[in-house]
Amino acid sequence: MKIVIIFILKANIISSAKKVLKNHYAADALIEIIKGYKKRLRQLNAVAPEEDTPGGRIMVDLAVMSVAFFQELKERGQSKESATKILFDVTWLVYQKMAKLTWFVSGMGAKSTYSHLQKATGMFRRFPFSQPSYIWEDVDTERDIIGFNCLKCPVAEYFISHNLAEVCVETWCNLDYPLADKIWHSELIRTGSIASGSEICDFRWKVKS
Repeated sequence: MKIVIIFILKANIISSAKKVLKNHYAADALIEIIKGYKKRLRQLNAVAPEEDTPGGRIMVDLAVMSVAFFQELKERGQSKESATKILFDVTWLVYQKMAKLTWFVSGMGAKSTYSHLQKATGMFRRFPFSQPSYIWEDVDTERDIIGFNCLKCPVAEYFISHNLAEVCVETWCNLDYPLADKIWHSELIRTGSIASGSEICDFRWKVKS
């Protein structure tokens, strides 16, 4: 199952990358970037860490893809800022597909936006952000707010190990905000993340009025 999911995600990343990169590169340059990305991906995969859960392994595989893509863009002359922006645009195309599917499935039987949001966040925490690869802690919150903390994030750990913590924040971490606003009909309130140097990622999902 993991192999099938990774195959689908890899295909989605390539197609999403082509959609974004065609606004920055000519067709021949785009082909060379994809070739370079695949070569880097093979090299990084050879030494990538193993995870305890299928979901954790999938998310680390995606982190490896992100780092390979970012490194290739930098090699092709993009600044750190522009490479980060391109990576954000590519990963958002992939991430929103995952979020839309989760939102659709979790809406079955939901009696309110709050219960819908509760089911959606719960589904994500069970897969692919599953324990013990990720470690979650529920917290008490005000009404209409779903709260929990992430105490361990293998994706953040992977980016940090490659001295790309800031890139993780500006891409993976920041994707949660448009996900909340545009797909899950909520507002995400978070004061920090593990990738930004905090001990935890404090998620507070507030239902929109």
